[in-house]
Amino acid sequence: MSVNPEVRALIQHLLEVTQLSERRDKNLSLITGLPGPLLFQWYAAKADFCAIDTIQFQQDLQQITSSVHLLGRNTTFGYGLAGYGWLLELLLAEQADDYDPDFNQEIEDFLLADIRRHDTWAGDIEFVLGLSGVAAFAARRCRNHKKSELYFAIVDAFSKIAMYESKTACCWSTPAHSLYRFDKNHPEKPEYNLGLAHGVPAVICALLPAIEHSDRNLQARKLVSDGCNWLVSQTLSANPERSFFSHCSGEQHPSRLGWCYGDLTIALTLARAGAALERPDLTSFARTVAIHAASRDAKSAMVVDAGLCHGSAGLMLIFQLLNNIIPDPALAKASDYWCEHTLRRYREDGIPGLYAFKSGDYVMEHGLLEGLSGIGLCLLANQGVAPDWADAFLLA
Repeated sequence: MSVNPEVRALIQHLLEVTQLSERRDKNLSLITGLPGPLLFQWYAAKADFCAIDTIQFQQDLQQITSSVHLLGRNTTFGYGLAGYGWLLELLLAEQADDYDPDFNQEIEDFLLADIRRHDTWAGDIEFVLGLSGVAAFAARRCRNHKKSELYFAIVDAFSKIAMYESKTACCWSTPAHSLYRFDKNHPEKPEYNLGLAHGVPAVICALLPAIEHSDRNLQARKLVSDGCNWLVSQTLSANPERSFFSHCSGEQHPSRLGWCYGDLTIALTLARAGAALERPDLTSFARTVAIHAASRDAKSAMVVDAGLCHGSAGLMLIFQLLNNIIPDPALAKASDYWCEHTLRRYREDGIPGLYAFKSGDYVMEHGLLEGLSGIGLCLLANQGVAPDWADAFLLA
Protein backbone atom coordinates (compact mmCIF):
# COMPACT_ATOMS: atom_id res chain seq x y z
CA MET A 1 0.00 0.00 0.00
CA SER A 2 1.35 3.43 -0.96
CA VAL A 3 0.10 6.68 0.51
CA ASN A 4 -1.87 8.59 -2.12
CA PRO A 5 -2.86 12.12 -1.06
CA GLU A 6 -5.33 12.38 -3.94
CA VAL A 7 -7.16 9.24 -2.85
CA ARG A 8 -7.23 10.43 0.74
CA ALA A 9 -8.63 13.82 -0.25
CA LEU A 10 -11.36 12.09 -2.23
CA ILE A 11 -12.24 9.88 0.73
CA GLN A 12 -12.68 12.96 2.91
CA HIS A 13 -14.85 14.62 0.28
CA LEU A 14 -17.02 11.49 0.07
CA LEU A 15 -17.39 11.54 3.85
CA GLU A 16 -18.58 15.12 3.78
CA VAL A 17 -21.13 14.39 1.05
CA THR A 18 -22.50 11.21 2.62
CA GLN A 19 -22.77 12.81 6.06
CA LEU A 20 -25.15 15.54 4.93
CA SER A 21 -28.17 15.04 7.18
CA GLU A 22 -30.68 16.67 4.83
CA ARG A 23 -30.16 13.83 2.37
CA ARG A 24 -31.11 11.13 4.87
CA ASP A 25 -34.14 8.91 4.65
CA LYS A 26 -35.49 5.89 6.51
CA ASN A 27 -34.17 3.34 4.04
CA LEU A 28 -32.68 0.62 6.25
CA SER A 29 -31.37 -1.53 3.39
CA LEU A 30 -27.78 -2.52 4.06
CA ILE A 31 -26.86 -2.25 0.39
CA THR A 32 -28.77 0.89 -0.65
CA GLY A 33 -29.79 2.76 2.50
CA LEU A 34 -28.57 4.55 5.61
CA PRO A 35 -26.40 1.66 6.89
CA GLY A 36 -23.99 2.34 3.99
CA PRO A 37 -22.87 5.81 5.09
CA LEU A 38 -22.77 4.54 8.68
CA LEU A 39 -20.41 1.70 7.74
CA PHE A 40 -18.29 4.07 5.68
CA GLN A 41 -17.94 6.42 8.65
CA TRP A 42 -17.10 3.50 10.96
CA TYR A 43 -14.17 2.44 8.80
CA ALA A 44 -13.07 5.99 8.05
CA ALA A 45 -12.68 6.48 11.80
CA LYS A 46 -9.95 3.81 11.69
CA ALA A 47 -7.84 6.01 9.40
CA ASP A 48 -5.73 8.78 10.89
CA PHE A 49 -6.24 10.93 7.79
CA CYS A 50 -10.06 11.07 8.07
CA ALA A 51 -12.28 13.37 10.09
CA ILE A 52 -15.82 12.14 10.70
CA ASP A 53 -18.82 13.87 12.17
CA THR A 54 -19.30 11.86 15.38
CA ILE A 55 -22.59 13.57 16.17
CA GLN A 56 -23.97 12.62 12.76
CA PHE A 57 -22.70 9.06 13.25
CA GLN A 58 -24.56 8.70 16.54
CA GLN A 59 -27.71 10.13 15.01
CA ASP A 60 -27.51 7.67 12.14
CA LEU A 61 -26.94 4.75 14.49
CA GLN A 62 -29.86 5.82 16.66
CA GLN A 63 -32.12 6.14 13.61
CA ILE A 64 -31.22 2.65 12.45
CA THR A 65 -31.67 0.94 15.80
CA SER A 66 -34.94 2.71 16.53
CA SER A 67 -36.42 1.96 13.11
CA VAL A 68 -35.82 -1.79 12.85
CA HIS A 69 -39.57 -2.42 13.16
CA LEU A 70 -39.94 -0.93 9.68
CA LEU A 71 -38.27 -4.04 8.26
CA GLY A 72 -41.22 -6.15 9.36
CA ARG A 73 -40.82 -9.79 8.33
CA ASN A 74 -38.35 -9.08 5.54
CA THR A 75 -35.60 -11.64 6.16
CA THR A 76 -33.33 -10.76 3.23
CA PHE A 77 -29.74 -9.58 3.46
CA GLY A 78 -30.07 -6.85 0.88
CA TYR A 79 -33.16 -5.15 2.28
CA GLY A 80 -34.15 -6.84 5.52
CA LEU A 81 -33.26 -8.31 8.87
CA ALA A 82 -30.24 -10.36 7.80
CA GLY A 83 -28.41 -7.27 6.52
CA TYR A 84 -29.41 -5.26 9.59
CA GLY A 85 -28.20 -8.10 11.81
CA TRP A 86 -24.88 -8.31 9.96
CA LEU A 87 -24.22 -4.61 10.60
CA LEU A 88 -24.96 -4.99 14.31
CA GLU A 89 -22.71 -8.06 14.52
CA LEU A 90 -19.82 -6.08 13.07
CA LEU A 91 -20.36 -3.09 15.33
CA LEU A 92 -20.93 -5.18 18.47
CA ALA A 93 -17.79 -7.25 17.94
CA GLU A 94 -15.64 -4.12 17.70
CA GLN A 95 -17.03 -2.41 20.79
CA ALA A 96 -14.81 -2.09 23.84
CA ASP A 97 -17.33 -4.02 25.96
CA ASP A 98 -17.65 -7.79 25.76
CA TYR A 99 -19.62 -9.09 22.81
CA ASP A 100 -23.21 -9.91 23.79
CA PRO A 101 -24.59 -12.85 21.74
CA ASP A 102 -28.11 -12.21 23.00
CA PHE A 103 -28.33 -8.90 21.16
CA ASN A 104 -29.10 -10.51 17.79
CA GLN A 105 -30.61 -13.73 19.10
CA GLU A 106 -34.16 -12.74 18.21
CA ILE A 107 -33.15 -12.09 14.61
CA GLU A 108 -31.30 -15.40 14.44
CA ASP A 109 -34.28 -17.30 15.86
CA PHE A 110 -36.63 -15.66 13.36
CA LEU A 111 -34.38 -16.47 10.39
CA LEU A 112 -33.79 -20.01 11.65
CA ALA A 113 -37.53 -20.64 11.92
CA ASP A 114 -37.96 -19.38 8.36
CA ILE A 115 -35.38 -21.85 7.05
CA ARG A 116 -36.75 -24.77 9.04
CA ARG A 117 -40.33 -24.10 8.06
CA HIS A 118 -39.91 -26.55 5.20
CA ASP A 119 -37.89 -29.74 4.94
CA THR A 120 -36.27 -28.50 1.73
CA TRP A 121 -35.41 -24.88 0.98
CA ALA A 122 -37.52 -23.65 -1.94
CA GLY A 123 -36.66 -19.95 -1.83
CA ASP A 124 -34.00 -17.98 -3.62
CA ILE A 125 -30.41 -19.21 -3.39
CA GLU A 126 -28.78 -15.91 -4.34
CA PHE A 127 -27.29 -13.06 -2.31
CA VAL A 128 -29.61 -10.04 -2.34
CA LEU A 129 -32.93 -11.72 -1.54
CA GLY A 130 -31.90 -15.32 -0.93
CA LEU A 131 -30.14 -17.81 1.29
CA SER A 132 -26.58 -16.87 0.31
CA GLY A 133 -27.15 -13.40 1.70
CA VAL A 134 -28.61 -14.72 4.95
CA ALA A 135 -25.47 -16.88 5.15
CA ALA A 136 -23.33 -13.72 5.20
CA PHE A 137 -25.07 -12.64 8.41
CA ALA A 138 -25.03 -16.16 9.85
CA ALA A 139 -21.33 -16.69 9.16
CA ARG A 140 -20.47 -13.33 10.71
CA ARG A 141 -22.53 -14.22 13.77
CA CYS A 142 -20.94 -17.66 13.92
CA ARG A 143 -17.55 -15.97 13.93
CA ASN A 144 -18.59 -14.02 17.02
CA HIS A 145 -20.80 -16.62 18.69
CA LYS A 146 -19.65 -20.20 18.15
CA LYS A 147 -22.93 -21.73 19.32
CA SER A 148 -24.99 -20.05 16.62
CA GLU A 149 -27.29 -22.60 14.90
CA LEU A 150 -28.37 -20.52 11.92
CA TYR A 151 -25.26 -20.88 9.81
CA PHE A 152 -25.15 -24.66 10.12
CA ALA A 153 -28.84 -24.87 9.18
CA ILE A 154 -28.00 -22.92 6.02
CA VAL A 155 -25.16 -25.31 5.17
CA ASP A 156 -27.58 -28.23 5.60
CA ALA A 157 -30.16 -26.51 3.41
CA PHE A 158 -27.66 -25.98 0.58
CA SER A 159 -26.56 -29.59 0.91
CA LYS A 160 -30.12 -30.84 0.41
CA ILE A 161 -30.74 -28.85 -2.77
CA ALA A 162 -27.36 -29.39 -4.43
CA MET A 163 -27.85 -30.83 -7.93
CA TYR A 164 -25.15 -33.34 -8.85
CA GLU A 165 -24.12 -33.76 -12.48
CA SER A 166 -21.52 -36.33 -11.44
CA LYS A 167 -20.05 -37.64 -8.21
CA THR A 168 -17.69 -34.67 -8.02
CA ALA A 169 -19.60 -31.79 -9.64
CA CYS A 170 -22.65 -30.03 -8.22
CA CYS A 171 -24.53 -26.78 -8.73
CA TRP A 172 -27.59 -24.91 -7.52
CA SER A 173 -30.47 -23.80 -9.74
CA THR A 174 -32.21 -20.43 -9.66
CA PRO A 175 -35.87 -21.11 -8.70
CA ALA A 176 -38.60 -20.54 -11.25
CA HIS A 177 -40.12 -17.76 -9.12
CA SER A 178 -36.87 -15.84 -8.63
CA LEU A 179 -36.73 -12.16 -9.55
CA TYR A 180 -33.23 -12.83 -10.86
CA ARG A 181 -34.08 -15.70 -13.18
CA PHE A 182 -33.21 -14.97 -16.82
CA ASP A 183 -35.58 -17.46 -18.47
CA LYS A 184 -39.03 -16.93 -17.01
CA ASN A 185 -40.79 -18.59 -19.94
CA HIS A 186 -39.59 -22.11 -19.11
CA PRO A 187 -39.95 -22.46 -15.35
CA GLU A 188 -39.61 -26.23 -15.54
CA LYS A 189 -36.00 -26.00 -16.76
CA PRO A 190 -33.12 -25.64 -14.28
CA GLU A 191 -31.17 -22.42 -14.67
CA TYR A 192 -27.64 -22.00 -13.37
CA ASN A 193 -26.60 -18.40 -12.82
CA LEU A 194 -22.84 -17.73 -12.87
CA GLY A 195 -22.78 -14.39 -11.05
CA LEU A 196 -21.52 -13.86 -7.51
CA ALA A 197 -24.57 -11.70 -6.84
CA HIS A 198 -27.20 -14.19 -7.94
CA GLY A 199 -25.75 -17.60 -8.72
CA VAL A 200 -23.59 -20.60 -7.98
CA PRO A 201 -20.50 -18.57 -6.94
CA ALA A 202 -22.64 -16.99 -4.21
CA VAL A 203 -23.48 -20.41 -2.79
CA ILE A 204 -19.83 -21.52 -2.90
CA CYS A 205 -18.74 -18.36 -1.06
CA ALA A 206 -21.60 -18.73 1.42
CA LEU A 207 -20.33 -22.23 2.25
CA LEU A 208 -16.62 -21.38 2.50
CA PRO A 209 -16.59 -20.28 6.18
CA ALA A 210 -18.08 -23.64 7.21
CA ILE A 211 -14.81 -25.34 6.26
CA GLU A 212 -13.31 -23.83 9.42
CA HIS A 213 -15.90 -25.48 11.68
CA SER A 214 -15.20 -29.04 12.76
CA ASP A 215 -18.81 -30.23 12.80
CA ARG A 216 -19.41 -29.08 9.21
CA ASN A 217 -15.91 -29.36 7.77
CA LEU A 218 -16.34 -32.54 5.70
CA GLN A 219 -19.79 -31.55 4.46
CA ALA A 220 -18.65 -28.06 3.48
CA ARG A 221 -15.41 -29.23 1.85
CA LYS A 222 -17.34 -31.66 -0.33
CA LEU A 223 -19.91 -29.06 -1.41
CA VAL A 224 -17.34 -26.33 -2.07
CA SER A 225 -15.00 -28.65 -3.95
CA ASP A 226 -17.76 -30.14 -6.09
CA GLY A 227 -19.29 -26.73 -6.71
CA CYS A 228 -15.92 -25.42 -7.92
CA ASN A 229 -15.46 -28.44 -10.18
CA TRP A 230 -18.77 -27.64 -11.82
CA LEU A 231 -17.96 -23.93 -12.07
CA VAL A 232 -14.63 -24.56 -13.80
CA SER A 233 -16.46 -26.73 -16.34
CA GLN A 234 -18.61 -23.74 -17.39
CA THR A 235 -15.86 -21.92 -19.29
CA LEU A 236 -16.91 -20.51 -22.64
CA SER A 237 -16.10 -22.39 -25.81
CA ALA A 238 -16.64 -19.25 -27.88
CA ASN A 239 -15.10 -15.78 -27.47
CA PRO A 240 -12.43 -16.88 -24.98
CA GLU A 241 -10.51 -13.71 -25.83
CA ARG A 242 -13.34 -11.67 -24.30
CA SER A 243 -14.08 -13.58 -21.10
CA PHE A 244 -13.85 -17.07 -19.64
CA PHE A 245 -17.43 -17.11 -18.36
CA SER A 246 -20.86 -15.90 -19.40
CA HIS A 247 -23.65 -14.73 -17.10
CA CYS A 248 -25.46 -18.05 -17.14
CA SER A 249 -24.64 -21.69 -17.85
CA GLY A 250 -25.28 -22.65 -21.47
CA GLU A 251 -24.86 -19.12 -22.82
CA GLN A 252 -21.96 -18.09 -25.04
CA HIS A 253 -22.11 -14.33 -24.47
CA PRO A 254 -19.06 -12.71 -22.83
CA SER A 255 -19.59 -11.06 -19.46
CA ARG A 256 -18.58 -7.73 -17.99
CA LEU A 257 -16.17 -7.33 -15.09
CA GLY A 258 -17.82 -6.58 -11.79
CA TRP A 259 -18.75 -7.82 -8.36
CA CYS A 260 -22.16 -8.92 -9.58
CA TYR A 261 -21.13 -10.92 -12.64
CA GLY A 262 -18.08 -11.91 -14.59
CA ASP A 263 -14.65 -13.48 -14.53
CA LEU A 264 -13.17 -11.41 -11.73
CA THR A 265 -15.35 -12.58 -8.84
CA ILE A 266 -15.39 -16.13 -10.24
CA ALA A 267 -11.58 -15.99 -10.07
CA LEU A 268 -11.76 -14.70 -6.49
CA THR A 269 -14.25 -17.44 -5.57
CA LEU A 270 -11.97 -20.15 -7.00
CA ALA A 271 -8.86 -18.63 -5.43
CA ARG A 272 -10.47 -18.52 -1.99
CA ALA A 273 -11.77 -22.06 -2.36
CA GLY A 274 -8.43 -23.33 -3.64
CA ALA A 275 -6.65 -21.86 -0.62
CA ALA A 276 -9.21 -23.24 1.85
CA LEU A 277 -9.24 -26.71 0.25
CA GLU A 278 -5.50 -26.77 -0.48
CA ARG A 279 -6.26 -27.41 -4.15
CA PRO A 280 -3.53 -25.84 -6.30
CA ASP A 281 -5.46 -26.70 -9.47
CA LEU A 282 -8.16 -24.23 -8.44
CA THR A 283 -5.74 -21.47 -7.47
CA SER A 284 -3.80 -21.98 -10.71
CA PHE A 285 -6.94 -21.69 -12.82
CA ALA A 286 -8.07 -18.69 -10.76
CA ARG A 287 -4.76 -17.00 -11.51
CA THR A 288 -5.19 -17.60 -15.24
CA VAL A 289 -8.69 -16.11 -15.21
CA ALA A 290 -7.66 -13.19 -13.01
CA ILE A 291 -4.63 -12.25 -15.13
CA HIS A 292 -6.80 -12.34 -18.24
CA ALA A 293 -9.29 -10.05 -16.48
CA ALA A 294 -6.41 -7.74 -15.58
CA SER A 295 -5.76 -7.14 -19.28
CA ARG A 296 -9.22 -5.67 -19.88
CA ASP A 297 -9.75 -1.92 -20.02
CA ALA A 298 -12.89 0.10 -19.27
CA LYS A 299 -14.40 -0.54 -22.70
CA SER A 300 -13.84 -4.30 -22.83
CA ALA A 301 -14.83 -4.65 -19.17
CA MET A 302 -18.04 -2.70 -19.88
CA VAL A 303 -17.42 -0.30 -16.98
CA VAL A 304 -19.47 2.91 -17.07
CA ASP A 305 -19.42 4.11 -13.46
CA ALA A 306 -17.41 3.81 -10.23
CA GLY A 307 -19.53 1.83 -7.77
CA LEU A 308 -18.74 -1.38 -5.95
CA CYS A 309 -21.23 -3.51 -7.89
CA HIS A 310 -19.84 -3.15 -11.41
CA GLY A 311 -17.72 0.00 -11.36
CA SER A 312 -14.07 0.97 -11.20
CA ALA A 313 -13.75 1.24 -7.40
CA GLY A 314 -15.20 -2.24 -6.95
CA LEU A 315 -12.74 -3.68 -9.49
CA MET A 316 -9.88 -1.93 -7.70
CA LEU A 317 -10.85 -3.66 -4.45
CA ILE A 318 -11.41 -7.11 -5.96
CA PHE A 319 -8.05 -7.09 -7.74
CA GLN A 320 -6.49 -6.08 -4.42
CA LEU A 321 -8.19 -8.99 -2.64
CA LEU A 322 -7.11 -11.40 -5.37
CA ASN A 323 -3.53 -10.16 -5.17
CA ASN A 324 -3.55 -10.91 -1.44
CA ILE A 325 -4.38 -14.57 -2.15
CA ILE A 326 -2.48 -15.18 -5.41
CA PRO A 327 0.12 -12.39 -5.59
CA ASP A 328 1.01 -11.34 -9.12
CA PRO A 329 2.32 -8.05 -10.53
CA ALA A 330 -0.46 -8.04 -13.13
CA LEU A 331 -3.13 -8.03 -10.41
CA ALA A 332 -1.47 -5.22 -8.46
CA LYS A 333 -1.14 -3.23 -11.68
CA ALA A 334 -4.82 -3.79 -12.48
CA SER A 335 -5.86 -2.57 -9.03
CA ASP A 336 -3.81 0.57 -9.63
CA TYR A 337 -5.37 1.00 -13.08
CA TRP A 338 -8.91 0.94 -11.68
CA CYS A 339 -7.91 3.28 -8.85
CA GLU A 340 -6.62 5.76 -11.41
CA HIS A 341 -9.78 5.29 -13.47
CA THR A 342 -11.86 6.22 -10.40
CA LEU A 343 -9.71 9.26 -9.70
CA ARG A 344 -9.95 10.39 -13.32
CA ARG A 345 -13.74 10.33 -13.16
CA TYR A 346 -13.55 12.52 -10.07
CA ARG A 347 -10.96 14.89 -11.56
CA GLU A 348 -13.07 15.47 -14.65
CA ASP A 349 -16.52 15.80 -13.09
CA GLY A 350 -16.15 15.99 -9.30
CA ILE A 351 -18.55 13.95 -7.19
CA PRO A 352 -21.05 13.63 -10.10
CA GLY A 353 -18.34 11.66 -11.89
CA LEU A 354 -18.89 8.96 -9.26
CA TYR A 355 -22.66 8.75 -9.63
CA ALA A 356 -24.30 5.42 -10.46
CA PHE A 357 -25.37 4.80 -14.06
CA LYS A 358 -29.01 3.69 -14.08
CA SER A 359 -31.60 3.51 -16.86
CA GLY A 360 -29.50 5.62 -19.19
CA ASP A 361 -28.64 8.39 -16.72
CA TYR A 362 -26.25 9.10 -13.84
CA VAL A 363 -27.84 9.45 -10.40
CA MET A 364 -26.48 10.18 -6.94
CA GLU A 365 -26.64 7.27 -4.52
CA HIS A 366 -25.22 7.18 -1.01
CA GLY A 367 -25.35 3.44 -0.39
CA LEU A 368 -22.87 0.58 -0.49
CA LEU A 369 -23.72 -1.38 -3.61
CA GLU A 370 -23.68 1.35 -6.25
CA GLY A 371 -23.25 4.52 -4.23
CA LEU A 372 -20.66 6.83 -2.75
CA SER A 373 -20.26 4.97 0.55
CA GLY A 374 -19.21 1.79 -1.23
CA ILE A 375 -16.71 3.75 -3.31
CA GLY A 376 -15.34 5.32 -0.13
CA LEU A 377 -14.89 1.94 1.54
CA CYS A 378 -13.03 0.59 -1.49
CA LEU A 379 -10.74 3.62 -1.47
CA LEU A 380 -10.09 3.17 2.26
CA ALA A 381 -8.93 -0.38 1.52
CA ASN A 382 -6.58 1.04 -1.11
CA GLN A 383 -5.08 3.23 1.62
CA GLY A 384 -4.50 0.43 4.10
CA VAL A 385 -7.75 0.26 6.09
CA ALA A 386 -8.45 -3.48 6.16
CA PRO A 387 -11.76 -4.26 4.36
CA ASP A 388 -13.11 -6.44 7.16
CA TRP A 389 -16.57 -5.58 5.85
CA ALA A 390 -16.02 -7.41 2.56
CA ASP A 391 -17.77 -10.57 3.82
CA ALA A 392 -20.98 -8.54 3.49
CA PHE A 393 -20.57 -9.01 -0.27
CA LEU A 394 -19.22 -12.59 -0.09
CA LEU A 395 -15.74 -11.32 -0.98
CA ALA A 396 -13.98 -12.56 2.19
